[in-house]
Amino acid sequence: MFTIIKKTFANKKALIISVLLVLIYVVNKLFNTQPKIDTQNPLTNNETITYIDILTVAMADSFTDYDAIIGVFEKIDKDGYFQIYNAFGTKRYIDMFGGLSTDTFFGENLNLTQWLNNECNDSTKERITELIDFTLF
Repeated sequence: MFTIIKKTFANKKALIISVLLVLIYVVNKLFNTQPKIDTQNPLTNNETITYIDILTVAMADSFTDYDAIIGVFEKIDKDGYFQIYNAFGTKRYIDMFGGLSTDTFFGENLNLTQWLNNECNDSTKERITELIDFTLF
């Protein structure tokens, strides 16, 4: 009889933990959304994903690859940036490590402009502004 009670309690405990984890996930998704920016979508989906990958890798660790970032901005315009921005969404960013975090408890959700603002030096920000003819920072 005691083993049945122990198993029932363990099952209830597992159920409660599972429900709490699902609730945390749902609340995180609901409140960590960003508004979409209207764009003409000048890039294909493959180009957009490729540019996101390049930018994420360039900013993912403590050594930012400024040349890779500028290389992307040399190929796009303002509408291209907005398309990449929308597809990028938000990603976890840990400031002290300078980049991407897969951990949901550390860092903060930042959009692409916020990532670039944290990762790029002033001269890179100026060059990006010149290339897309739009002030991001």
